[in-house]
Amino acid sequence: MLYGYKTIDDGNITTMVVAASTIEELTVWSNETFDLDTEFYNDYHVSGILDVMTKEDYKGYKHPIYAFYHRNDIDRENFIKKHSIEIVPTAKARDLHRDMLWDHEQEAKQEVKQTRKELWDKRDKEIEEAYKVWRADIEARKEVLQKRKDAGVEIKPEDEIPEEDLIFYMPNEYDEKTLEEELGLAAHDPWDRRSEEELEQERIWKEKLEKAKKDGKLSGESFGGENTHEKRKAVDLREPKKVDSTGNANTEAGVAPEQVDVDPGKVYVTKINTTTDSNGNITVTGINAIKKGGEVNEEERDRIIAERQEARSKLSLTPEAFAEALRGTGRMDSTGGAVIAPDAPEVAPSPGKKRKGL
Repeated sequence: MLYGYKTIDDGNITTMVVAASTIEELTVWSNETFDLDTEFYNDYHVSGILDVMTKEDYKGYKHPIYAFYHRNDIDRENFIKKHSIEIVPTAKARDLHRDMLWDHEQEAKQEVKQTRKELWDKRDKEIEEAYKVWRADIEARKEVLQKRKDAGVEIKPEDEIPEEDLIFYMPNEYDEKTLEEELGLAAHDPWDRRSEEELEQERIWKEKLEKAKKDGKLSGESFGGENTHEKRKAVDLREPKKVDSTGNANTEAGVAPEQVDVDPGKVYVTKINTTTDSNGNITVTGINAIKKGGEVNEEERDRIIAERQEARSKLSLTPEAFAEALRGTGRMDSTGGAVIAPDAPEVAPSPGKKRKGL
């Protein structure tokens, strides 16, 4: 598909062809059209750097565009129809031109990536094949030396395989062992100071871990695969803590309260209220805290809410008490209400200041 727009260039009836589905399509079409099919145009022009700098119709285009000049409007319409050119506004024409260039750039990058991948794959395959040949040669030389040793033939130092030839050599049985197994630490680790109970807990934990892996709960989906939120389930390999009904996990000896699996939750201190006397002694008057998680004692929660609501309902502040509070001559009673001091002097309201001109 070709894209362009109609314009007047230097007084000539012109069709500007600026973009196509691909740069290749635009280039092939222009080569087939120039000087070969001149039925509906009498001249053409390919844009250059000077056109981009001096002419409005050519500004914003990074790839050459083509101007076809027609003798009249009928020739232009026939030219557009014959070549299936879609006429678009000038702004959209520039957008289509940029899209064409961007697509071409992405295709070029993809080709470079593919070429590099093919080269690396070829190189890796060659290295792998060379390693197999080299390894087979080492195995054959080791086998010959072993046969000579078994036959009682003295092996001289110069007959041994040079160390530099064995630098990358690893026998198959070594490849299958971990470093812990190779050093013998799996059977006995002299630096391990854990007790038998701790070792047993680790063994149980490893069994649960293996089971979770087999069940697919610790597969690659755990790290963001497809449908992760639907497939993944939380896996807690720790033993649930046994606590009593009060949330105490450390029960005294001889006491056997009901043992239930309860999450005691966590308590967070948000504020500590204190007072300081004249001697500098600090007294804690109250602690504010919130609890997150764990069971909720609904009766205790309802009681606290009711007490707060009752305390708020006792608070009252009349207009007279508010005025006394502003003067600093009043005080609060035990219910939170304001009491006017009996010896408070009468204070006349301030007349205020008169504004000039009134």
